[in-house]
Amino acid sequence: MEALAALGVASNVIQFVDFTSKVISKGVKIYRARPDPKARAVDQLQDASVTDSHNQVFLEQMTIDFDQHNRNLTTALRMHASNVDLCAADRGVLRMCDECTVHVSALIRALRSLHSSKASVWSSFITALKTVWSESQIEDLRRLLDTARQQMSLYLLAAVRHEIQESQKGYAELVTSVGQTRLAVESLFERVAARDNQWEEDVFLAMHEDYEQRKSKTSQPSLPSVAMQQHLDNEQFGDFFLELLDWIRFRELTTRYHKIAPAHSQTFQWIFSSASNRPWSNFVEWSQSATQQLYWITGKPASGKSTLMKFIYGEERTTELLARWADELNLITCAYYFWNSGTDMQMSKEGMVRTFLCNALEQEPGLWADLFPHKLEQYLASKKTWATRMSSTEVSRAFKALVDGAGKTYRLFFFIDGLDEFDGDHESLVTMIQQLLSPHVKILVSSRPWNVFEDSFNQRPNLRLEDLTYSDIKRYVTFRFQESRGFKERQAETPQEAMELVDTITRKASGVFLWVALVTDSLLEGLQEGERLGDLQSRLSNIPSDLETLFWKILTKMGDSHLARTSQMLAILQASRSPLTLLLLSYADEEDPDIVSNCPRVALSSQQADARAIILRRRLNACCKGLVESRLQPGEAQCDAKVEYLHRTVKDYIERPDVWPKFAKMAYATPFNPHVRLANAHMILLKVEDPIKVFHPSTIMELSRFWNGVKRIFQYALDADPRCDVGLQTSLLDQLDSVVSDLATLKDAWGNRYLDTMGRHDTAWTSFTHWSGTDMGECQSTSFLDLAVRFQRLDYVRHILHTSKSSLTIETRSHALLMSVLGYKVKQGHIPLQVCPSIHHDSPNAELITLLLGSGADPNMKFADCLVQINGRRGAFSTWEALMFRWQSDTPGLNEVGKSMLEHGADPRTMNGMFNSEVDRLAAKKRRGRRFGKFTSAIGLSRS
Repeated sequence: MEALAALGVASNVIQFVDFTSKVISKGVKIYRARPDPKARAVDQLQDASVTDSHNQVFLEQMTIDFDQHNRNLTTALRMHASNVDLCAADRGVLRMCDECTVHVSALIRALRSLHSSKASVWSSFITALKTVWSESQIEDLRRLLDTARQQMSLYLLAAVRHEIQESQKGYAELVTSVGQTRLAVESLFERVAARDNQWEEDVFLAMHEDYEQRKSKTSQPSLPSVAMQQHLDNEQFGDFFLELLDWIRFRELTTRYHKIAPAHSQTFQWIFSSASNRPWSNFVEWSQSATQQLYWITGKPASGKSTLMKFIYGEERTTELLARWADELNLITCAYYFWNSGTDMQMSKEGMVRTFLCNALEQEPGLWADLFPHKLEQYLASKKTWATRMSSTEVSRAFKALVDGAGKTYRLFFFIDGLDEFDGDHESLVTMIQQLLSPHVKILVSSRPWNVFEDSFNQRPNLRLEDLTYSDIKRYVTFRFQESRGFKERQAETPQEAMELVDTITRKASGVFLWVALVTDSLLEGLQEGERLGDLQSRLSNIPSDLETLFWKILTKMGDSHLARTSQMLAILQASRSPLTLLLLSYADEEDPDIVSNCPRVALSSQQADARAIILRRRLNACCKGLVESRLQPGEAQCDAKVEYLHRTVKDYIERPDVWPKFAKMAYATPFNPHVRLANAHMILLKVEDPIKVFHPSTIMELSRFWNGVKRIFQYALDADPRCDVGLQTSLLDQLDSVVSDLATLKDAWGNRYLDTMGRHDTAWTSFTHWSGTDMGECQSTSFLDLAVRFQRLDYVRHILHTSKSSLTIETRSHALLMSVLGYKVKQGHIPLQVCPSIHHDSPNAELITLLLGSGADPNMKFADCLVQINGRRGAFSTWEALMFRWQSDTPGLNEVGKSMLEHGADPRTMNGMFNSEVDRLAAKKRRGRRFGKFTSAIGLSRS
């Protein structure tokens, strides 16, 4: 690619586009932010004159600014008057620059017309412009700005590619340095777009779109990123590829697979049988068929569908059969297990698709160039490549590319387990699956026999599991019994009666594997105790044949004290808003109401954490008899093992409206609140955390764990005391602040407080005055009141304002007011997007803002650089000004907030046309009141 010669011109066009766009969207707001003495000089004038004079000042400055842009554009054009040797991209920039000069000249003429006109009040620049321009002229200007932004984005994209290629060429002999390449691109943005983040985002969006267009027109080797890969060594490309996989993955991607019990030895072998008398569709034949694309496994709840799916997925015979279907093409197998008891991602289409993308890339790494070709170029251009999570567009485009590519060099086989556990419209899921089918895509699905699945899949190859597992169940029971010394002794004495126990269990099971496992455990207990044959037979006959009655019998056969403890554990499990770990539950199960205060402030060692977890697991088994369990994942510490129901059928039963009240009655027989227990447990985990991991996290996961804990404590405090009327919410949140404040004041090895060693570099080094500022949000919290405001905990804020009235300064209250206005809509790429996404509100809370104003918060108090993280704007701004910069005119509740601000002293001269007429009239009234006050003061009168 040849060097681009018109970068200077492009820079001027970009500056013009940015400035004009801001003028159109923000109007006079961008001038009100300037410390202009002329604006102060008109304060003494009458109301209409104030508006006129302000407008004249703003128009004058606007005209000067546009005139400067016009000179810059004209000068840039003059430097390239002869464009014979320029490339097409450069010539396009010059044409765009020429168009901009035409429009800026017209704008200057319009501004001069406005300047000389007698028109008085106009609420926005566009309103004013309409008095001298037609709608078509204004639309032409908007169209020019859109076109210019698109064209400049593409031009900058070409410039970025040139910088990458030049950098790679310079390092051709040594292999490209990714760091040097990124520095070159950063320098480019500095020169052309002043490193404006929005232009970077626009360029990367253009990059993505460019690859989408190229996919259908060019072969893979001709893609720019593929050529760029050739300049990377294996280690550098390996780093990119691993980071790409990490970006696609989500934390629980393999959790469900590992939690499914493996098939017992010698069970499910029949699935690979080709016997002619089989009562199911021939799976072996289907696997190799070129004409049949979908196979459906169905069955009763707990009949072993997931275990069978896991067995099929892991069998070499499956791979061998599918390889015959794939023929000379590569075979890619992808598996996803929906899980209704898991996280949102584990029961969503997005979770399924991202899992498939990961599976495919792990098996065929070269697919990166088909699925995510833009990511390598982004990776070379910016260290922020992975800062934003995958967008829905990226997910869907990549998956479409994966499916559409089937048949070229590979064929796809999808395993999808538990369609009934999908948390959404099952009809839409079925439609999606059917649309995936093709001669090059096969799918094996499993689900309960619901009508939506029966209607769609019953005419395709299928099997009903409970009809086919009699021999498997008998084999399983026999194996379990043969491991029992008690059974062997019983079998030696009465072999026929002993085997009748096996046959009876198998018959009563009706194909439900979970029932078999629970009943077998019960009989093995009797055999271990040396029960007589009659006792064993009686035990078996008394066991209910349906699962739900069996669940109740298992959970209620213990004494009252155990049953109360069991019910409390179930209540904690049900109240939890996230998966519980053994360690967390071990603290939540403690009865001491003062456990947080009584727990020493000492970091918990991994050995101590695992020991607590192991003890809790024993208690859990004693109370819940295996219906609630914890299962370790590969490489997982004991303390991190998740606590969950044995099976979805257990969860469904316990949460039934006619069942749960019975357990709740027993749980609440003594003073007990699961929300308080959970809040306390999370606080203890904060208290025993190593402060280094909180205040100097080495990974985003460490910071995320801390802030997720804080977020959950806020939520559990609300759950425990929704209206803040029994004192639980206030005591829990007060204690949270105390616990973390204590943690923040601990000293490191050099004698420095941990809080003092943190800071941010938005302007200069800024240390934190309160631990809540460490989330690096859009505006730094300076007190716990700020954090409560960010969570919009109205009743708790009222409590703080009332109980701490004498100690809260006006500045503290006013800063909390600022926090209530900024809204915490976290920028993509900032840590809080992943750390604490719930601190995000779509509109200001008018009741909360009025409460703060009523407490004495000053809407006109200015705070330095409070908008830097919102829109990059530096300088001091008041909350009243921030409100108008932060929100749009159609924001719900905005007019109510504006009215309340004005009623509590907000400067009525600072108005920008975003409010309705009622607020505008109130502002005008306040301005008249101000002038009257100044007049009476000037002549020595006082207002009565």
